Amino acid sequence: MIARPSDFARSALYYVQKVGHFYTQAPYFTEREGIVSFLVIYTASGSGSLSYADKTYKLTGGYVFFIDCMTYHISTTQRT
Repeated sequence: MIARPSDFARSALYYVQKVGHFYTQAPYFTEREGIVSFLVIYTASGSGSLSYADKTYKLTGGYVFFIDCMTYHISTTQRT
């Protein structure tokens, strides 16, 4: 689902841009930096890793992360 916030919301509030389920299969990665946005991801199952702010985190089912997309990050899906 893609949200369509008002001009006021976009200029003065935090707002949701997208919500949904996203399924991946290894090998898969997402690499970002310099985006004026925040990202919240919940790992429902499987495994992967997140490198963010000079640290690397192993992700498995049940993990949630919240990141500032202005900061460089890369997340990967690992084979199981």
